[in-house]
Formats: sequence, C-alpha cells, structure tokens
Amino acid sequence: MKNSTIFLLAGALCLFACSEDEPQADPCLSNPPAISAATPTSASCGQANGRLVIAASGGTAPLEYSINGGAYQSSSTFENLAMGSYAISVRDANGCTASLQQSIAESSDMEVMATVTTAAGCGTSNGALTITLTGGTGPFTYSLNGSSFQADPHFTGLAAGNYTPTVRDASNCSASSPARVMSGTSYEAEVRTIIQSNCAISGCHASGTPQPDFTNLSTIQARAADIKTRTQNGSMPPPGSGVSLSQDQVAAIACWVDDGALDN
Repeated sequence: MKNSTIFLLAGALCLFACSEDEPQADPCLSNPPAISAATPTSASCGQANGRLVIAASGGTAPLEYSINGGAYQSSSTFENLAMGSYAISVRDANGCTASLQQSIAESSDMEVMATVTTAAGCGTSNGALTITLTGGTGPFTYSLNGSSFQADPHFTGLAAGNYTPTVRDASNCSASSPARVMSGTSYEAEVRTIIQSNCAISGCHASGTPQPDFTNLSTIQARAADIKTRTQNGSMPPPGSGVSLSQDQVAAIACWVDDGALDN
C-alpha cells in the first residue's frame, strides 16, 4: 500500500457559500399609518349618542381602529359615545400605529333668552332682567355671571354692563346666552342739552366753524368715544373757556356713550 500525503491549505475547502442578509427597512418608518381626520358628532346632554368617524391612510392594509385603549375593530366609526375626550389609535397589518386625541362636545335643545325689564340708570344699580328658555327638562334653576343657581328667573340690583345668564335643567344640562343691561341714558332728554349748551356754541363746535358740528347728532355719534374721554379729562370744554361741566353732566355723557351713543 502506497503512502499518500494530503495537504489541506487554509481556505482551500469551502463547504458553503455564506453571506449576510441585507438589513430590512422598518415599515413603521418607511410606510406608517396616518390619521387625517377624526370627525365628531356631539352627544345630546346627559346621553351617550355621540359619534366619531376616523379617516386614515398609509400603512399596510388592513387598518384597524381603537379608542381609549379598547379592542381594535375593522370599522372606522364609533357610535354611542358620551361627551368627553377620546384617545384614537389606528394600527396596520405590521403592528404600526398612529394616534390622535379628539373630543366630543355636548349639545342641548335648550335656548336661553334674557329680557332686560329695567335699565340700570347712570351710576346706579337699578337694572333688572328675567331669564326665559325653550327646551330642556324642568324644574329649572338660574344663574347670572356664575352666581349660585336659584329657582327664581328674575335678577335685580344690576349695574349697567354685560351679563351671562345660565339655565340648568333637571338633567344637569345647562345653556347660556349673553345679555346687556344699559343705563338707559337718553340723548334727547339728557345729553343733547348738555352738548348744545356747552359745546355747540359760537366759536366752538357750532355750524359754520372749522370744528366738527355738534349740532348734528351723526357727527356727535361718530366722535362719541373721543367726547367721553375729553369731557372726563377736562379738556372739553377747553380750560379757560369760561364753560365747564358738572360731574353729573360728565357722567351722563359717559353713560350715553357706553350704551352705544343711541339716537334715543
């Protein structure tokens, strides 16, 4: 038997051709789902009849939908929802997710109205208003500017200004509406005489002078805010003119202007 020598050279024997796989792109980065809209429908007061419709795109189909951590579903519509905030999640076939927060508001058939029954007066608090409403479920309670609710819809002792009447019904639903109580200062009965006697005079704001004509109501109305400011700071009538206004007269002009400088 002949002897034979086998030389094995390093690297001369390769049993397999090996190569590493190329890294795969993360689908959650390259093609994630996206929520484009979540359209709410308000819930009726005290009821769970609101609705959310979710619009989403992207990702790998099929898309599934969830709210507030609940089970995912194939439908993008959620029914029978109460007023509140909802955490929306959309998930695709690769488990990639998108999220959005959306709120459902509360609607009511209550409509509040406020009727001012008495003007406040200039510098006094003689105003009164009555709150009325349609809709809702009685009994009702009433509040003004966040005050404690009361059974009486009438509010008195009001100064001139803006108010927010609110009504609450037996289901704890509420509705509000803005209201304004005016001083009731009359141009014809109070302000006209003050201006005509002290401002619309020869050499001042009379017809035919370079100054605005204060014999004309529309001219006075256009400059009402300036008239209020200048009569309050004492520059109208001008110092040294020999004419001055009493504090009551200054207050009457201010109250009339605050009421909207009405032709009344």
